[in-house]
Amino acid sequence: MGDSTNHDGVLQYSYWFALAGGLLAVFCLGTACTISDAANCSSDDDCNIDQVCVGSGGLLVRDSVCVDRDTAEPEFDAGGGDIGVRDVAGEDTGSDDGGAADTEVDDTEVEETEVDDVGDGDTEQEDAGSDDVGEEDADVDEPECTGPEECESGLCDGGVCLPASCEDEVLNGGETDVDCGGPDCEPCEVSQGCEFGTDCVSGVCEGGICQEASCVDGVLNGEETDVDCGGPDCEPCEAGRDCESDIDCISGVCEAEVCQPASCEDGLLNGEETDVDCGGVDCDPCEVGQNCEIGTDCVSGVCEGGICQEANCEDGVVNGEETDVDCGGPDCEPCEVGRSCEVDDDCASGRCGDNGCHPFIFTSSMDGTVKKIDSTGQVVGGKGTGETPILGAAIDPDGFGYFAFEDETVRKFTPQGDVEWVFSGHNALARQIAVDADGYVYSTSYDGTVRKLEPGDGSEIWSQDVYMWGLDVVVGTNGDLYSGGYLEQVEGLGQTHKFDTEDGQVQWTADDGQYVGLDLDGNTYNATHDHRLRKYDSGGDAVWTLGGFTGPIRSIMVGPGPYIYAAGEGGMVRKIDSGGNEQWAYVDETHQWWSVAVDINGYVYAGSNQEGRLLMLDPDGEVVWFEDIHNNRIWNIIVEPGDYAAFPDAWPQ
Repeated sequence: MGDSTNHDGVLQYSYWFALAGGLLAVFCLGTACTISDAANCSSDDDCNIDQVCVGSGGLLVRDSVCVDRDTAEPEFDAGGGDIGVRDVAGEDTGSDDGGAADTEVDDTEVEETEVDDVGDGDTEQEDAGSDDVGEEDADVDEPECTGPEECESGLCDGGVCLPASCEDEVLNGGETDVDCGGPDCEPCEVSQGCEFGTDCVSGVCEGGICQEASCVDGVLNGEETDVDCGGPDCEPCEAGRDCESDIDCISGVCEAEVCQPASCEDGLLNGEETDVDCGGVDCDPCEVGQNCEIGTDCVSGVCEGGICQEANCEDGVVNGEETDVDCGGPDCEPCEVGRSCEVDDDCASGRCGDNGCHPFIFTSSMDGTVKKIDSTGQVVGGKGTGETPILGAAIDPDGFGYFAFEDETVRKFTPQGDVEWVFSGHNALARQIAVDADGYVYSTSYDGTVRKLEPGDGSEIWSQDVYMWGLDVVVGTNGDLYSGGYLEQVEGLGQTHKFDTEDGQVQWTADDGQYVGLDLDGNTYNATHDHRLRKYDSGGDAVWTLGGFTGPIRSIMVGPGPYIYAAGEGGMVRKIDSGGNEQWAYVDETHQWWSVAVDINGYVYAGSNQEGRLLMLDPDGEVVWFEDIHNNRIWNIIVEPGDYAAFPDAWPQ
């Protein structure tokens, strides 16, 4: 059989002949043959000089080995006759009768090769049903495909399978739809096939189909500038998200392609502002005429119809130049007790203190009048006929006044000074008055009784006869009720009683206390017969005793801290803490102080027994003023907003 191969433009021919013993000799014309699978040699050049390269293992098996030239060298018929091959024994394996193998050699070209009847051990090769080998066209390759179905790419062109591409209009390769999707091609449009979001222009693949971009798909797609925000279709983006222009941002501010937070200086209506750079929780309030939602959006504090209004003195808001709600400042009326102020003129009482406007002071006197005095010591009002002395007095936070008269009556007055009711059940002059947070009134009198009266009409609820003379009564918000008085008409022989306010039953008694003060914890401070002050706890046990008074104690009042204020004969006014330690003492031996009171700013007032003069001391015990108020003894002093123990919520704590 012949085999030809053209390498580097040189035509080569090789002929294979069967050898005895299964060896093949290879004869090459032209340049050396190339044997594709030579285990030991591919040409004589691979062998020693006295060897040749021959094949073994039968026809067409190209395993070759080097053998000695004298045993394997072929014989050539120079005249074109028979060609024989010596076997390894050196004998001629050919025969003159075995057929002829005519070979015409013209330079490197061989026109015809015939192999016929090689003899014993020859291998016959049939070609197309003939015993003859025939001719082979070595220049024609077998086709790879005859149709697209035979190609993985689905493309067959000229018998050759073409590779898949993203422009071949065929669904092939890693595509998820024709010429799109997969790892190599551009993403697919809406409604085309997909496996993953990355297969789609929108980035969203659902049910194997590319979906349209939306503002709620969690993907940056469409004309968004950040995920599900920005662009012409979606809501603006929060601060810190990507943007292209101001309209992409909630704040309306896009800088360096990032949305900026709203600010109160950016000249835009953004954030929680109600108007440009004002209103809301972060910015300053808006001016009059600007937009608002609630009052705090406005400088005036008044928002009506979504517009900030001008401040006025009837709008229920602290605004304008007011110092408190609708009062104070140059435009509105002065403020009442405890209201905020900046200067004395902001206060109706004429005095501004650390805890707001000072209260008005009310005094009762033997001259039968109640006088209203401002914090500068000026009488600004009063009530009374001047015929019946008024001894005890009380006032509630609503401005109602309660007074004990020497004619044995107890009367309630409106804030305008009109009598609301009169109780006439005492059998001697009414000495002292107290009122609780529910409006119930308690009185003592020189007939020795303690009474509880209805707030509406002044009718009696209960009474207890416990003294010869009832001198004092105090009440607390926790239901504690205490009174003091004389047992006999002998100086110093007195008692303090604690009562149940529901039925008037006495709960305990202390052998001290013509006059009594009460703090918020139910502790009492009682005047003793030997000119001392003694503290009792709410159970009636003595805690401490303080001496040093220059005469009998005639009045005791408790204020914030708590501090205890006591005044009496001998001209002494003292401030004492709850531990029994003196803070200061004011002494004026020319006067006897039968009444004492304290206001919310810690200023102290004492009423003189002789001339009807009223003394004001500052919180350090220094004299502020000393004024003539009445023409007779001042029996009692009350200050707004009332008694500290009875109305603690009205006092600064």
